[in-house]
Amino acid sequence: MDMAAVVQPYMFKPESDPEGGESPALPETQRIQQDAFEWCTCGNCATMPSEPENLCCQEVPQVTRRLQQLDERPPCMIGKQVLNLDGLNVFSLQNACNIYRADYGPLKLRGIEQ
Repeated sequence: MDMAAVVQPYMFKPESDPEGGESPALPETQRIQQDAFEWCTCGNCATMPSEPENLCCQEVPQVTRRLQQLDERPPCMIGKQVLNLDGLNVFSLQNACNIYRADYGPLKLRGIEQ
C-alpha cells in the first residue's frame, strides 16, 4: 500500500476561512500581571489573585445597564445609589423572611421544617 494514498482524518478541511476575515487573536497580557490602572475604567479596581477576578464593573453588561438607569451616572458600581446595602441589613432580611413565610409557608432547610 502506498503511504501517499492514505487518507487522514480532516486532511481536506481548510485551516482557515478565507472569507471570514477573522485574523488570529493576538495573545493578551494577563491582567494579573498588570497594574489595575492599566485595565480598570471605573477607577476603583484592584488586582486580584486570579485572572477571572480581574474584571472591571464597567465590563459587566448588567452593571452598565443598571448604571445607565440612574439620573446621575456614577463612575463605579460601588457608589451608594448602586450598591444598596439594605439587602445586608438584618431587619431587611428578617422582613424578607417573614414575607416569604407568609407567601410560601415555613422554610425547609435540608429536609427539616423550621
